Amino acid sequence: SSVAANPRNPLAMVGASKRFTDPTHYGFTLAAYFSTDGGQTWQEAPPLQLLSDPDPNKTWAGTSDPVVAWDDMGNVYLVALPFPKDGGPYFTLGIAVYRSSDGGATWSPPNFIHPHAAGSNDADDKQDGTPASPRVGNVYAAWDTGQRLSFARSTDHGATWAVSERARRVPDSTARSATRSRPRSRSGKMARCTSSGAPARR
Repeated sequence: SSVAANPRNPLAMVGASKRFTDPTHYGFTLAAYFSTDGGQTWQEAPPLQLLSDPDPNKTWAGTSDPVVAWDDMGNVYLVALPFPKDGGPYFTLGIAVYRSSDGGATWSPPNFIHPHAAGSNDADDKQDGTPASPRVGNVYAAWDTGQRLSFARSTDHGATWAVSERARRVPDSTARSATRSRPRSRSGKMARCTSSGAPARR
């Protein structure tokens, strides 16, 4: 689950979460909600669009593990992990980003920014809201596949995304990343820190 408030208007909030329909068999849908009164009341947005493919193994059956973040223009982004019918939520197809320009009331079709990231688990997104930063307004997404930490950036409010070619392989003893927080300095620089039980590496 994830919830975030608009930095320009704290009364505007968006949240997203799994909504279980069959907890015994881990059956769920992904639901997104929005609030215009600081979280006192919430409304549900229409269902997020899923992508189809001629190959049934690549057709989305659902999405999982949502994370939401706002940019400096009042757009809000939802990053999710699409998964196929046969593999279920344990086998994801990549990284998808949805965008809303009306406070989460409606969402764009998904932007499949990194397809075929087999086994991707856990994604996160963030925007650079530091007024003094030369990169203010940039939107970032990060995720891991169990073997590699990956990173993407949008400099045009989510219209296009560039996936970093410098994605790093994590140490062999690391099963997965625990979190993908992206701390930023006032200059807009970002830091990466990994640890496999030994002292953390930056």
